[in-house]
Amino acid sequence: MSPLRPPLVAVADHGTFNDPWAGIWIAEDIDTILAGVRSGSWIDGTLGAVSAGLDTLAFVSDPIGGLLQYGVAWMLEHVKPLTEALDWLAGDPGQISAHAQTWRNISATLDDQAADLDRGMRSDTTDWVGDAADAYRTWSGQQRDAVGALATAAETMAAITEGAGTLVAAVRMMVRDAIAVLVSRLITYASELIFTAGLATPLVVEQVSTLCASWAARIAGWLRGLVHSLERLRGLAGRMGDAIEAIKKLLTRLRSRGDGLTTPSGAPDPGRKPRGDRTAAHPTRVKDKPLRRENESADALAQNGYDVHMLRRKPIADLKQILVVKDGTVVRFFPFGDWIGRRAGV
Repeated sequence: MSPLRPPLVAVADHGTFNDPWAGIWIAEDIDTILAGVRSGSWIDGTLGAVSAGLDTLAFVSDPIGGLLQYGVAWMLEHVKPLTEALDWLAGDPGQISAHAQTWRNISATLDDQAADLDRGMRSDTTDWVGDAADAYRTWSGQQRDAVGALATAAETMAAITEGAGTLVAAVRMMVRDAIAVLVSRLITYASELIFTAGLATPLVVEQVSTLCASWAARIAGWLRGLVHSLERLRGLAGRMGDAIEAIKKLLTRLRSRGDGLTTPSGAPDPGRKPRGDRTAAHPTRVKDKPLRRENESADALAQNGYDVHMLRRKPIADLKQILVVKDGTVVRFFPFGDWIGRRAGV
């Protein structure tokens, strides 16, 4: 029968778990990305200092309605392409805010989990000393740091979501205001037509065409700036995705199984007992059967020369009862006693 896979098996040749987190570059990169998103350095310079609320995306107005009372339908044809830009920039601010809040909820939960890991590690290893204890604290600390980095990554995704939505809202407000200014000018021209009984039509047509072309070019520039900005933001999101994948690989490596079986650290000794503080199991109660099996397996491992340190069970994730140590390094972390002896080769 092939051995079952425990949640953490380190490669014994590597000695410790320090290598996967060398340089802590992942956490630093995530912090850099978050700072970049919040600073607005990704926003195109053509947009200037933009600011708006997400509610601008849902603002409904009719900036060209004032022209209708003048009966100059041909003017509306010049303005229509500009108003289409408003439709392109419309959005659902409630949905954007919900997505951002979802990421923040994830971030808060991961922060809590990282804090729980830290508290659990500190409280459960207070009286544990030696190389094995140091190795376990290092391993547990790296998991805590990885979860904390994921929390920052989730907060960064919230900032990216809000940043994109807010920038689109700001550009929409700029376009809306530009159209409002344009319409106010066109209303003036329409008034001239009325007062001159149409005699000024050739001049007004030229002025309207020139003015609309000018504003269209300006709005097109803003839209290009918006696209460039969102492309830069997408690049930051891509970097964030790479960082998250790196953390996933790190966690997989921290929890992965090693090659081969653990070998005893010393000679067999029928009187040898596991170290640490085991959780007592009722001798006959059915629900305590797995715990009895763990205790029996720990005794068998210790008697066969394995360096076993037992941990009292705590109600936190991934912290079970038996650690097997080889040459001062945690090389097995067993969650269930039903197969621990077989996995260790006993």
